[in-house]
Amino acid sequence: MVTKQWLSINAQLARLEQRGMVIGDREHAARWLAQVGYYRLSGYWYPYRRRDVSGDLSDHFERGTTFADVAALYEFDRHLKNHMLSAVERIEVAMRSQVGHALGRLGGVAYLGHTPFSDDFLTSGQHLDWLSTVTKRANRAKRRDPFIGHHFVNYNGQIPIWVLTEVLDFADVSKVYKGMKMSDRDRIAHDLGITGTRTRSNARPGDILANFLEHITVVRNVCAHHSRLWNRNLTPVGTARLAAMDSFRGLAKGQDGSVFVSLCIAGHLLQVISPGTTWVDGVADLITTRLASIRMRSEGEMGFPSNWQALPLWR
Repeated sequence: MVTKQWLSINAQLARLEQRGMVIGDREHAARWLAQVGYYRLSGYWYPYRRRDVSGDLSDHFERGTTFADVAALYEFDRHLKNHMLSAVERIEVAMRSQVGHALGRLGGVAYLGHTPFSDDFLTSGQHLDWLSTVTKRANRAKRRDPFIGHHFVNYNGQIPIWVLTEVLDFADVSKVYKGMKMSDRDRIAHDLGITGTRTRSNARPGDILANFLEHITVVRNVCAHHSRLWNRNLTPVGTARLAAMDSFRGLAKGQDGSVFVSLCIAGHLLQVISPGTTWVDGVADLITTRLASIRMRSEGEMGFPSNWQALPLWR
């Protein structure tokens, strides 16, 4: 099997020039390639590739493509991911609190039994899988977190759910929320400003929030692993389910896996979790300043409708 050839930084620059990219400041470009990497940056110059006569993407760039614009797009995406991580932090903390409180109402360690959960969560084996995961997390945490170690020393490892949620991953919280009884899921969803929709009989608030959390879990992982976010296709949330909420006005069919919907989800939840938040304003400023200044790129590639600034969430 033949692998791709290793290229020096100068050879990488030469290849980009050969394919039609304007390098400009070579020292600056060489530093970017050395510190960020050719492969990682290739995800950001991919949209600049031109199509050949057959309509297929070629290795050559559109006329006028510059390394500076590619670097600016990378920087825009980095700032966008920082904004998303800031939102996810607040959403995650709120969900830990809400889930811990709802399950704790039934008893501190009721999560070990069947009472709090749906039949599907129990019979499918998801409950046992979740318990196995959280037990491992608790055993690891007892070595570094005194509040967990305290429960092993004094309570034989019986950790109340409102304590346990503090050492769970966002994915763990998302999974156990999805496995809760529908009445508890709906109550939490209502508290977070989520309503059902008449267009689908099964689109209860709890279903919608469960989809939101699955979507945001994927977004969080993309951001935490420093992957490309800005024009990524993500886990769809179902366009019809969002029709009853003003925050999702302008979302077109087929756009429910776009970064636009990710931002709408985060903005919608933050308005309830952090009243008076300026997070949406910060995202809008990022779009209208950093992205707008990058040639050949637009918010439409992120799923934004043309009238997005006039929509309720973004006004």
